[in-house]
Amino acid sequence: MKKHVSLFSLATLAGCAWFNGKSDLPELASIENPIAIEKNWENNTLSGSTDLHLVMGVAAQDEVLYAADDKGRLVAVNAQTGRLLWEHKTHLPFSTGVAVHDTTLYVGTRSGELAAFTAETGAPVFRTHVGSEMLSTPAALADGAVSKTSDGQIVRVNKKGEVRWHKTEPTPLLSLRAQAGPVVHGDKVVLAGFNGKVQAYDINDGHQRYNTVVFEPHGRSDIERMVEVTHNPVEGNGILYVGVFHGGAAGVDADSGQVTFSHEGSVLGVAPISSHAVAISYENGQVEAWDTRKHTLIWQQSDLTMRTLTAPVVYKDYVVLADEAGMVHFLDKETGGVKGRTDLNGKAILATPLVHNNHLIVIDEKGTLAAFEVR
Repeated sequence: MKKHVSLFSLATLAGCAWFNGKSDLPELASIENPIAIEKNWENNTLSGSTDLHLVMGVAAQDEVLYAADDKGRLVAVNAQTGRLLWEHKTHLPFSTGVAVHDTTLYVGTRSGELAAFTAETGAPVFRTHVGSEMLSTPAALADGAVSKTSDGQIVRVNKKGEVRWHKTEPTPLLSLRAQAGPVVHGDKVVLAGFNGKVQAYDINDGHQRYNTVVFEPHGRSDIERMVEVTHNPVEGNGILYVGVFHGGAAGVDADSGQVTFSHEGSVLGVAPISSHAVAISYENGQVEAWDTRKHTLIWQQSDLTMRTLTAPVVYKDYVVLADEAGMVHFLDKETGGVKGRTDLNGKAILATPLVHNNHLIVIDEKGTLAAFEVR
């Protein structure tokens, strides 16, 4: 029987500088006339996941942010002020970000459980065993959730935690500890992950709607053949954009599964910046924008080379990325020029920043949660 092994992190594989200390990172170029970036608030309730380097992102609903740490703390924070609304010490080994829909929160654990809590107080609702360690944030639905485990178990549960359907997908011998989670599109749940595939399942009965290979594994070693999506697909005009480590960037029609755009490279994340353009962050720290209709390069930014970056996100007129040194970088959406940067607390930022109500929400691996704004 083939044994599945999850590697330490993206930075382990890339040999990135935060293993040897921040001083090994290339010095950043000075910025002429930088934009004013204001930190509106900071919350330090959580202790993060510094030992495990887990990607534990933030969920937002209305004026509340939800987050968790690997010690089992689950918190709700006012999105405008950063004030702690409630804290629940579950003592569960959380290993994913939080997902929220209406009255229910969902979080995955290292022991392979999908746990649900009330959004109002954090009171427990259910815990359902879904497989091995969960490394990707579940998808929250109106009547339950969908989870994916590191050993390829895809499980749909209802609001009581009862399993409605269960699929098993083959996994490679090696995989990364940063893994894309399921996302909901209409009546489908879409998963992009192992072996360069994008798959869609019917939310209700689990029937597979499509199974698209966007990049084939290649190379002699198991590490070279790791072709994996590390950040959730991002939708733009009916196209789901994915970044594939050791593969490239791709656009997939969300309804049919047909590939509409493809560009090779070792990619970490992709985000649409217009109706016909995407920003791409690469394993080596390069950032580019590509025209998805003409398949031509729009701009290229090399000042962040050798930094392990998050997936890009569009905030106002900027493409924003965070890195392993705790820096948040703001690039001009039209030209790619570096217009500003800010330092959170010097700890690695692994989760893609979240845009919510005019704020840029950032959480680092120490659990520091902050809101930034460009006025």
